[in-house]
Amino acid sequence: MSILDKLDFKELNLIARYVEVIQAVPGEIIFKEGDKGDSLCLVAEGLVDVFKTSEAGEEILLSTVSRGRPIGEMAVIDNSVRSATVKAQTKATLLTLSRENFDSLLEEHCQVGSKILKGISRFLSLNMRQTSSKLADQLHTN
Repeated sequence: MSILDKLDFKELNLIARYVEVIQAVPGEIIFKEGDKGDSLCLVAEGLVDVFKTSEAGEEILLSTVSRGRPIGEMAVIDNSVRSATVKAQTKATLLTLSRENFDSLLEEHCQVGSKILKGISRFLSLNMRQTSSKLADQLHTN
């Protein structure tokens, strides 16, 4: 699932004016847990790993994100710091949309911005459902 699934070709071309392309090499940190969150990224090519630091200071792999999937999407919704560290597993191409550019997109092209917001909402909802299921399974086994 991509947050851009519901957009047509014309709308995707419009969004291209608001995004920046970033190339990452294997092992490169894209952002760190605790950093200021000011953009969302969409993985265009490659794989990136998402890590969370445990209370014991251990880096735990939460997921590997592939083409079409967003990372850091909460950053355009709230003003909180990054909740995890993201590192390129392979050579990766990322499309980044800053909060500032996202706000401009919403203001200037509200229908397109609304579709992106709905895509982010669907993605966050799916993640919450999966997390709830994993938590229930974990509680059941304890």
